[in-house]
Amino acid sequence: MSVVMTTPMLVVFESCNCFRHFLPFLLNCFVCFDFVPYTSYHRAFLGEEAAGMRLGASTPSNLERTVAIIKPDAVQNQKEIEAIMIRSGFSILRQRRTSLTAEEASSFYAEHFGKAFFPYLVDYMSSDSVVVYVLARQNAISIWRDLIGPTNSTRARVTHPNSLRAVYGTDEQKNGFHGSSDYKSAEREIRFFFREQVVLEPIKIKHSAQNYLAKNVDSTLLKTLTDQCRRKPDDPVIWLADWLLDNSQYEL
Repeated sequence: MSVVMTTPMLVVFESCNCFRHFLPFLLNCFVCFDFVPYTSYHRAFLGEEAAGMRLGASTPSNLERTVAIIKPDAVQNQKEIEAIMIRSGFSILRQRRTSLTAEEASSFYAEHFGKAFFPYLVDYMSSDSVVVYVLARQNAISIWRDLIGPTNSTRARVTHPNSLRAVYGTDEQKNGFHGSSDYKSAEREIRFFFREQVVLEPIKIKHSAQNYLAKNVDSTLLKTLTDQCRRKPDDPVIWLADWLLDNSQYEL
């Protein structure tokens, strides 16, 4: 994850030797934004090889979050499934075990209201505990859906025998897992299950991210980096962390 610094800030600081000590730290402190080409700064300060390792082959705009749910028939295998999530490159941002009421299940699956399987789905999802996750990685939505496999677990055991639904699901209805279908669905589902959590804020991109940085980040970093270049502390990273804790307008 990376911070994108504006041109005025770089003009002030890229000539300061102490800046080089903590830039790698800053470059990995904030969520990726895709509106400014920053690879040149990675290469300038980290070197070509290190920059390549940090950035990888994909662009930051591919970073996504998705909601994953282990449904009642697969909850007993939670630890195994979480290990598969991690091995598949996902970061678990949030998780909670909960029991849905019939009303909550109906609200969550409102898009399926009126379909023949809807009453069965509501009864199934409210029959026992579920485990809900917010997962993150590049292309998280499509990769998680590929990992869980086809909706019908019985058919998945034939066509996608290594998928999670094939291994842990039961049948066509009790299929073990849920995954967000697209970006808008993911954001809605995050809000549904994690109303009070920081994770509610969407990943900002392009102009909205640029405006957010200009309003909330640049002024704070400008002050602290100026002070740091003047003081030249022995451990710039620790000094920066302490300064932000003492002076940030936000509760950390």
